[in-house]
Amino acid sequence: MLTNCLYSTFSDAQLRNAQISTAIYHLLATFGILYLASTPPRPLRGLYRPLFQPRKLPLAAILPICILFAMFLTLNNASLAYNTIGFTQIAKVLTVPSVVAFSYLLFGKTVSRNRLLAVAVACIGVAIATGASSKSNPSGAFIAVLAFCSTALYQVWIGKTMELEVSAPQLLLNQTPVSILILLPFAVILDTVPDLGKCHETLYEVSKLY
Repeated sequence: MLTNCLYSTFSDAQLRNAQISTAIYHLLATFGILYLASTPPRPLRGLYRPLFQPRKLPLAAILPICILFAMFLTLNNASLAYNTIGFTQIAKVLTVPSVVAFSYLLFGKTVSRNRLLAVAVACIGVAIATGASSKSNPSGAFIAVLAFCSTALYQVWIGKTMELEVSAPQLLLNQTPVSILILLPFAVILDTVPDLGKCHETLYEVSKLY
């Protein structure tokens, strides 16, 4: 569902050129929800309890994962803008074998033969199911490769952050504002500000998908 919504969004000529801004909006929404969940504002403190306790992490410890987080989010958006949904789905499945490969190359971790077989079956299944609708071009294929490689590296690096002894919400609360700051200069340079009044038909079609 989310893939279809993003694909429909980026089918608009204007929104297609605002991919980084879309990622920043996503991160801002994520940060806002996590902040409210961990630190209820004073008027709402009697209505609900914090769902988790925030924990501040040193920037040096989370900077690599923040960079990878920003990369995989924007590159996957770009992949949807320049490829069909079928090709994007195949590229996403390649994240799994990439995680296995990067885990072995970076940390020497191996997986069992049965798990490798399961990964192969899943990749073949998605290729068969979506192969007919998979269309791309050289630039789109290059972006898709960067997208699933950065996603795989992000997932591998999450395992490294386990030594910080934080929960997923605590980690995400720390990394989202840093990722936003990383993306902002690129949004200013590369994105064009869309005229939302002219994009209303696309946005209406996206809203119907929900």
